[in-house]
Amino acid sequence: MQYLFFDIECCDGCHICSFGYVLTDEKFNILEKKDIVINPEKPFGMGRDGFDPSKNLSYTEGVFLRAPNFTQAYKTIFDLLLQSGQKIVGHSVSSDFNYLRRACERYEMPLPNLDFYDTQILFALINNIPTKKRSMKNIIESLGLVINLSQHKSDDDADVVREILNRLCLNTNKTALELFDMYYQCRGFTKNGMVYVYDDKSKRPSEDDRAKDFIENHRLVKIVSVPSGEDGELVYSSDKESKGTSLGDLFKSMGFKLDDKS
Repeated sequence: MQYLFFDIECCDGCHICSFGYVLTDEKFNILEKKDIVINPEKPFGMGRDGFDPSKNLSYTEGVFLRAPNFTQAYKTIFDLLLQSGQKIVGHSVSSDFNYLRRACERYEMPLPNLDFYDTQILFALINNIPTKKRSMKNIIESLGLVINLSQHKSDDDADVVREILNRLCLNTNKTALELFDMYYQCRGFTKNGMVYVYDDKSKRPSEDDRAKDFIENHRLVKIVSVPSGEDGELVYSSDKESKGTSLGDLFKSMGFKLDDKS
């Protein structure tokens, strides 16, 4: 078993300019670490050469502009993500997968189906703390980690995620796989070009065998980056799809049903 930790930086909060990763063995020993710099082909709105001094990217704008664009980096990135015998882990990783989704849509390239695990959600569940209040900085402080790495450098941020998961395993005396199974809401996946995660308050659906299979196969119950309906109901949409399909209708279209208590 191996773990692939990754992180993405964007030039403007939306368009990818680096993909950093750390590949480890099951004991979190580093096997490979690399930062893949990408030309976002968009103006920079943050970083060394941008207008936001509060967030400094680790390279100058010129370094990014001389790098390959996403289409040239696509194969390298997804060859890494699609390796067999590994678990993909990130921090607020659904956001990173949404950056990948947007880039794939922009360049008309497929987003492969992948499973992933989120240390931000895992930490919040273990400690019963609202996920939105747990930034990477706060989690580092809460766990007592001493980090001497570059902030907003993708491979270093990926390494911090490795440190967080390792510490969570040590603190709970559990393996990562045991934690992933116990706190199933930290799981997410991509399917048919969409990104899916659990709602923080979601429950296991019902005792219906098909619904149980829905959970065990990591097909989860909330869709990332979609608006809510007028009554707060989650709706199914993307930039290229029509809005308004309810979560219940989505379940029905997949052949699953949930009872009224789910």
